[in-house]
Amino acid sequence: MLNVRYDQIMGQQMNCIIGQPPFIPQIPRFANFQNQVIPMLTSYIVNILSNNLVSPGRIFVFNKASYSNWCSECLVDLTELGCIVLEIGQQRGIQINEQTIQQAAEQAVVMYVSREIVTNDQLRVASGSHATEAAYQNVQQLNSYIQQINISNAPAGAMGGGMGGGMGYSQPMGAPMQQQHIHNRHVPQPPHRGNQNLQSGISRGSGGVTLGTNNQPAASVSPVDQSRHFVRHTRQDRQNEVAQQAVYVEPKVVTKDDWKPSAAQYHRRFVNKLTDVESYGLDDAGNVIQYVEKKLENPVDRDKHRLVTVLGQSFHLNTNVREQRIGASVDKLTRVKEIDLRTSNEESPGYEDTYQEVVKYVYPKLISDVFLDSAIFSGRVHQLENQGISAVEAYRCFAIIYKPQFTKENCTPILNSLSKYKTFSSLADAMRDTGGRMQERFNNTQDDDVRFDNQDAVLYINSLDVMLTEFINSFLKNNLSLAKLRIESFVEDVDSLHDHLDKHLSARYAAAFKAFEFGVMRDMLSAPDDATEKGLLNILTNAEGEPISNFGFIPVSYSFTYLNVLSTELGLDNLTTEAVLIREQDSVVLFDVAESLFKQSEAYTVAPMYNLLITQDQRVYKIYKGFLSTNSYLIGQ
Repeated sequence: MLNVRYDQIMGQQMNCIIGQPPFIPQIPRFANFQNQVIPMLTSYIVNILSNNLVSPGRIFVFNKASYSNWCSECLVDLTELGCIVLEIGQQRGIQINEQTIQQAAEQAVVMYVSREIVTNDQLRVASGSHATEAAYQNVQQLNSYIQQINISNAPAGAMGGGMGGGMGYSQPMGAPMQQQHIHNRHVPQPPHRGNQNLQSGISRGSGGVTLGTNNQPAASVSPVDQSRHFVRHTRQDRQNEVAQQAVYVEPKVVTKDDWKPSAAQYHRRFVNKLTDVESYGLDDAGNVIQYVEKKLENPVDRDKHRLVTVLGQSFHLNTNVREQRIGASVDKLTRVKEIDLRTSNEESPGYEDTYQEVVKYVYPKLISDVFLDSAIFSGRVHQLENQGISAVEAYRCFAIIYKPQFTKENCTPILNSLSKYKTFSSLADAMRDTGGRMQERFNNTQDDDVRFDNQDAVLYINSLDVMLTEFINSFLKNNLSLAKLRIESFVEDVDSLHDHLDKHLSARYAAAFKAFEFGVMRDMLSAPDDATEKGLLNILTNAEGEPISNFGFIPVSYSFTYLNVLSTELGLDNLTTEAVLIREQDSVVLFDVAESLFKQSEAYTVAPMYNLLITQDQRVYKIYKGFLSTNSYLIGQ
């Protein structure tokens, strides 16, 4: 039975100032790190644990580390592990700075969590097979680190004392652990917490280091050690209390196929297969939860990720430089404000300066075309004109694709009449009434020309219904992650969709539907103006190059965001059609792209129905706004 929970947080989450953790461990072994490095390292560890509660292993370690208001042996061990990572880096010529300290903190957390997964049966089952496999690999890396530090500190003619005791890192996995003598390490009292000192679990052989937790009671306590004895007693009481309260059952093995949205997790997360590993487990309410853990990479593995297959050959890309450049370009893209886009389109006095600045990263005018591929190409041309096509840059355009449909009569008046409706229900009613009138005229006349005119109009409205049906189903599948919920017809089904979501899911889903409706209904079915229509008809010509005027147009609005990096560099090469959540901590580039997209789209009277992300290798992905929580964005194929 575990004495710490893995399914529910028990401690106080923190977001401490770097260098000012709630508790600063004293680690004599790393006295050279004590004044500056250890406070920064410890604060990073606290923040990482507090803000990444994404798996049973992370929750378990968070509960251990945050015990007694973060004045815990676990936090001390984590900090010492981070110091080991830093010292090994120093031996390899890596300078210690804020970035490397943060990286050491992340590695320490990953290795510690992995060790807990490997050594706890219930935690291993709850974590799943994929996370367990990654944990074994990470523990092997941890063993290697500990072996290196022991050897480097061994006396001449001797090997390091090896890893025994609490964690047994230097032992091969599955080997019996060797218990060593446990020395006391002084742990200073945190501010404003009284005289509280803890006995740590650091064991030292002849030059060796062991990280672990000392669970052995002290044989005797001197007057000087009364406070230490008191803390250990209260710690043990707390552990016993938790153990008594927490009753665990063998978790059910679940997979990705078992996952469905719930209040506990509305969307699955984006997983970069190169750096992340996902697993699935059950929470207390029986919901299937996706957990994502970072893989701990060594330099060789990281170097492999820089290889890109082109023409059957593997090429090295200057990945670090390319990542920095695309990040800097996306940052400039995000700085283009909605008001600047509006100004660039209004052509008011003095607008030229604003236009020249905006057009470097966003083409401010709407692209109008009859074919999607042609519009995407036009956007690339604008990027070439303003950035250079080979540069590692980001660029954005907005467009309306007027899909042509052959009709005997001009259907623009029908589109104009439908465009004035601002709710799904009223639009569906109008489409139903218009189609009904046309069908009635068809049935009540014997004039074939009149009959065919009305038939054309009915078929045109049906095409609008098909387009809108696909749009609503895309919203259900991608924006709400409801893959199994679909409507058959916008006209027939949209009226009841709000009530269905409210009754069968929750009021939150019904509210999300209303928010989506409000956002997209502004001029969604806008007909082309005369100048635009003339330009469209000039594209649609016969063999002699003469315009064909017998068209009805189905308007579909888009945004195009071009990123001149490969899909593999963004971790998108394994993305499926199912949209997944983009978190800022998982991909700053993708998050910033999505966030800026929806802010900039407010500058246009027509909201994009589909938002495309196009990479340098011509892979096309779709970005969606999440409506179930604030500032949430998703991406899929």
